[in-house]
Amino acid sequence: MTLQNYKINYAVEWKNGKMEWWKDGRLEEWNIGVLEYWRIGVMEEWSVFLIDYESGMKSCQTVILYIAHRT
Repeated sequence: MTLQNYKINYAVEWKNGKMEWWKDGRLEEWNIGVLEYWRIGVMEEWSVFLIDYESGMKSCQTVILYIAHRT
């Protein structure tokens, strides 16, 4: 699954044990839990989690989570 045909509402990054999120161009802390075991799944009818595993993800050092909805 790609980000094509989706509008990104939030971009969340899990890096070095700390989670941060970007909302409306702002960087904020987001303490909600560990993303290590998350997979692509539907949150609500219009929302979908899109996780982009970057290089070095075998140790889950960096996770990008996109909370988006279909356009």
